[in-house]
Amino acid sequence: MGIIKNKEFMILFLGRLLANFSDSLYAVATTLLVYHMTHSTLYSGIALFLTSSTAIIQILLNPLLDRINIKKFLVLSQLLQALLLLLIPSLYYTGRLTVTSILIIMPVITLINQLVYPSQISLLPKLVKKAELLQANSLFTLAYQGSDTFFNAISGVLISIVGIYSLYYISSTTFLINSLLFLLLSKTVVNTQQASSKEKFSIHRYKMDSKEIIDVLKGETIAPVLLGFVLINLVVTAIYANLPAFALSDLQYSLFLSASGLGILSGIFLVNMRFIKKLNFSKLYPIACVLMTVSWSASCYSNFVGNPSLAVFLFFIGFIPIGVINVSAQMVLQTVSPKEIVGKVVGYAVGLATCLSPLGAIIGGLSSIYLDAVQSIATFSVCILFVGVYWAKQDALKQLLSLQKITEIESEQIE
Repeated sequence: MGIIKNKEFMILFLGRLLANFSDSLYAVATTLLVYHMTHSTLYSGIALFLTSSTAIIQILLNPLLDRINIKKFLVLSQLLQALLLLLIPSLYYTGRLTVTSILIIMPVITLINQLVYPSQISLLPKLVKKAELLQANSLFTLAYQGSDTFFNAISGVLISIVGIYSLYYISSTTFLINSLLFLLLSKTVVNTQQASSKEKFSIHRYKMDSKEIIDVLKGETIAPVLLGFVLINLVVTAIYANLPAFALSDLQYSLFLSASGLGILSGIFLVNMRFIKKLNFSKLYPIACVLMTVSWSASCYSNFVGNPSLAVFLFFIGFIPIGVINVSAQMVLQTVSPKEIVGKVVGYAVGLATCLSPLGAIIGGLSSIYLDAVQSIATFSVCILFVGVYWAKQDALKQLLSLQKITEIESEQIE
């Protein structure tokens, strides 16, 4: 694989893996810490609300990515996250740690981390050959989403061995190592990035860039897919808000998170199977929604009757369709987007896809007032069926035909 010999790409790729590892550590630790301090899914929902709200800020900042020194941003962003993470154990050991302080620190760290991925994506077309771009994007998708599977499981094991607060020290050290790694990026990265953005920043230019991105996302093929994903993310976030109370132990909680990551990773691999690639989008997406609903509802029943292993497995099955939808949506974006703004379009799409996640977090947290965790997750799972009905009625999905057709179009563009 020629792309493996590309030094700049490998630094970005390894940096992505390290960032995901650190992100998994502090995300698992923080969710459990908030729940242990309050014993309330409402506060878990508030924590998710604040961290997922950063996606809105990400949308506003995304057009600026091509106008900053990306190398400096990558180095400083990792260093800043390393320092911020040290605040939590420091406050704890000095007896000043409160839920409020956690809810202030974590959204800042999350926002910084969310901006790193699209900034890396924006560099890919400038650092790899056109023929390697699809492969580079696939590897980054794998690193960004698939690696969480293992890292979440590791987080749960580490909590049981060294405790929650030690994870913040490990996470901080990882971000520091990542900062040093990004220092190895050559000046070519900076020069290439600056050469593509000679025009000085202005409010007018910012509005023009934003309009260009939004016009792509408003297209008849992208809009219905994106809207469905927005609703699914809302529901999934509501489910995540109830997971700490739903899980029978801290280890099972981390296994649920790992199961979701493994499901997405499996979907990324399964999307290349012939029978899936040939399915019309108007059939593929509704079937995916049915599978999510059935699997997650069955997971609730399994945990309720005392079969935690089966509950984790069924939770995993429900996330496989999300992996399929992720890859297919990214391929559609790459097909319809002008190459020079692919990174910004992806960043905008990620932000928009999660724009209702804060609402989902609050809804998930408030549901504990009326329902227990099992009933809440089962109810939210059934809501996915409405997304399936919406997708089944979209003529635009019928026009996309299948993943195989999209793949052929993208291959022709790369050539």
